[in-house]
Amino acid sequence: MQSRWILAFLMAGVACVPFYPPSGAIQIEPPPRFERLYAEMETCLGRRGDFAAVTWWMVPGYAFRRHDWLYEALWSPGHHITLSAWNAYHNDALIRHEIAHDLGFSADSHADPRVVRCTGPLKSTLAR
Repeated sequence: MQSRWILAFLMAGVACVPFYPPSGAIQIEPPPRFERLYAEMETCLGRRGDFAAVTWWMVPGYAFRRHDWLYEALWSPGHHITLSAWNAYHNDALIRHEIAHDLGFSADSHADPRVVRCTGPLKSTLAR
């Protein structure tokens, strides 16, 4: 019983973390393709989400820096998905990956076979 309270407290704390878009990010209207990808991920993962609740951001370039890490795409609490314009915006696998996070799969799920099966192979321009 105590572990449930701890989990609820931690989840509430994450939900209260304010979102700050990365430097240079602009809010975008998602193209219809994003809604289709979201629906596909809901079906594949067996989880329901709220596509309309997601705020989509785009950053110029191939990647962006956040907390000393380099990202091509990033999900943030509060239903924010940020994409790099020259890679992630056109990379359905990366978009599906961030949607999986929006559907409740944590960072620990990167090796989850269901997530990997549903996102497809992730190809990064950063790892060469």
